[in-house]
Amino acid sequence: VEALERLGLIRALDRYVMAKAIEELRSEPLISLGVNVSASSLVDDFWWAEILATLEQSPRIARRLVIEMTETAELAKVNDGINLLRRFRMLGCEIALDDFGVGHAAIRSILTLSPNVVKIDKYFVHNARTTRLGARALGHMTAACHRSTQLFASAEPSGPRAGCPT
Repeated sequence: VEALERLGLIRALDRYVMAKAIEELRSEPLISLGVNVSASSLVDDFWWAEILATLEQSPRIARRLVIEMTETAELAKVNDGINLLRRFRMLGCEIALDDFGVGHAAIRSILTLSPNVVKIDKYFVHNARTTRLGARALGHMTAACHRSTQLFASAEPSGPRAGCPT
């Protein structure tokens, strides 16, 4: 993913995966899916027009779709990204901030994007189990997420990290 972001090709992959997820949701009416979308793909332009139109015509699908913004790259155009995520939300999608605490993810992202879900990177969960400082840091992160999202934060595995068991 990071290589595709550096090469400027991630938008095509994100759009393709999103279209496939919508097809899957259409054929499996009892499931919900989360789709990782790179922050650099979140530009409110023609790339998303067909996806947005499909979701507008299919509110039952939109309500079962979670847009999981990954922040391995910075949000290309902050206002565009916020506007696009608002459009997805208005159509019924939930917004998640993925791998919070690593990469470009910051408290600012929680405040500006108002995600429904914040997924804290497993590195922080591991450190909370092994050190007092790690436990305090995780406590502060979850408190900030809870106050900002009014929902919850979840810790998820996101692949191997230095110092973390896989």
